[in-house]
Amino acid sequence: MEFQVVAITVDVTAEPCRFGAIRTENVDTRNPDSPFAGCSTIQDVEFAYERYWNYRNDPDVVQNPAAKVKVLSVNPVFAA
Repeated sequence: MEFQVVAITVDVTAEPCRFGAIRTENVDTRNPDSPFAGCSTIQDVEFAYERYWNYRNDPDVVQNPAAKVKVLSVNPVFAA
């Protein structure tokens, strides 16, 4: 299934935090090589998306705290 993810970057190193541009990306959970393979719910996709962008090398260290990714919404994409 395909999902549309709307996310924003947050600079958590700044005081107060600064927000970047909102971005929209479609992810396909049917691709077995995708980090989203096996996701079946919007919650699965949200967690996988943030994990992919924020914790690439270590599950205990944010990859880039100046551009931490937070998901705003996930919606299924239905074929027309």
